[in-house]
Amino acid sequence: MKLYIPLRNWLLSQPFAKNYNTYYAEDKLAGHSGIDYVALGEDKTVYASHDGYVFSIINKDNKDLMRYRCVFTLIEDGGVFYELSYGHFFDIYISEGQTVKRGDKLGIEGNTGDVASGGKKVTLAEKRAGSTAGRHVHLQLRPVLPVDKRVSGKKYLQNSKGFFKKDGKFFERIPNPPFADCIDPSPFMVNESAVSKSIIEKVSEVFKPKFTRVLKYGSRGTDVKILQQRLGVTADGIFGVGTRQAVMDFQKANKLIVDGIAGAQTLGVLYK
Repeated sequence: MKLYIPLRNWLLSQPFAKNYNTYYAEDKLAGHSGIDYVALGEDKTVYASHDGYVFSIINKDNKDLMRYRCVFTLIEDGGVFYELSYGHFFDIYISEGQTVKRGDKLGIEGNTGDVASGGKKVTLAEKRAGSTAGRHVHLQLRPVLPVDKRVSGKKYLQNSKGFFKKDGKFFERIPNPPFADCIDPSPFMVNESAVSKSIIEKVSEVFKPKFTRVLKYGSRGTDVKILQQRLGVTADGIFGVGTRQAVMDFQKANKLIVDGIAGAQTLGVLYK
């Protein structure tokens, strides 16, 4: 099976099974039940990672920013079925009962529901004030088995109408309690050719990276690459003339001191 990154330009902000905040322990999980991707640049569109049938959408029209807005799709590969879901939307473009193709637009990445940034929970007050901290797409994969009848004590896919049924089948969740019956999508993830070559490398760090030094002309390293990805320039990890100009353009647009040096003030505005 091939699952494509649901964003065109992206940063991997939290892998499967990690514990970058307290939500998972609170839910009695062993760790993160999916993969989180953060959109880089202006395009925050979430695209379908695989062909599928939209069997459930939750909180599509709910304006409460603390309610999780999520799209659930049923996908099939080689006779094996999965629930593939996408979470934390600001806006959702599609409807329940719709069939989607890989690459279809599902909505806009957001921070609805329970999210954290740098290990700290993002509050409703912060969201209402316009903060986009903690925005990301939570991609989650859960194996399911098509069955003719439901059995007491087992879990099945559901939607707003009750237990979901398609082509005469219910879909039973395969137990994996430590992660809410989900499995790691990482082995199935591939890089779509349409994705910018400059951001192909996955950077497994907490979003809102903790920079430990001032970045300037001549600097080299992973932190420079993260900066370049955020600025939308070639991410080669080398702070050259083009990166310096991009920093200056950003500083000018945000009424900062225009010196081409990415220090605490510039990085703070860039990742606010």
